[in-house]
Amino acid sequence: MPYIRREIRPEIDPYVDFVAEEIVDELGGKTIELGEVYLKKLFDVCNTLYLLQALGGAPNRSNTEKLAAKLLEVSKKHAEEGAWREGILGNLNYAFTRLIQVVPKKLVDRGLWKQSMRYWVYAVTAGALEACAHKLQTEPLDHFKVALIGVVNDVKDEYKRRVNAAYEDEQIRKNGDVYDGPYRTPPSPSS
Repeated sequence: MPYIRREIRPEIDPYVDFVAEEIVDELGGKTIELGEVYLKKLFDVCNTLYLLQALGGAPNRSNTEKLAAKLLEVSKKHAEEGAWREGILGNLNYAFTRLIQVVPKKLVDRGLWKQSMRYWVYAVTAGALEACAHKLQTEPLDHFKVALIGVVNDVKDEYKRRVNAAYEDEQIRKNGDVYDGPYRTPPSPSS
């Protein structure tokens, strides 16, 4: 995950929050639909970025379209030597990473969920990210679309590494390991 500069984050965060609120509103108290709603929103952001980059314009009415437009604006504003296309990828990674953390927190804050992390939350989030990457694999498959696919996959991989691995370690300590062969990775020591 590219760690974008702290001073850039406040420019993006409100737009991530708008999309997160929209997701929470759409879900209500439902649970398993999270993956379906994530997929729709993630793809909308990526597709809008693609249109903005490829065609120079795109709709700017929905919260996902506004997030995409803000990512482009921030990327161009803070680009080093005109490298905004590279910068937009890091900013997109940051926005999606924040989104998948903010939504469960908002669901807990509203009292719709009791806790923000369960295995199924990880599974549907990772599934939505994977499905978004596959959905992006349409013609024309140019350099920017390939980069978007890479970003979405990277967000999923980093989520697995940083969040799911820690959750799994906690569950091993709590419930015991299900792997009992001689070749297995032990849980990391608790902090």
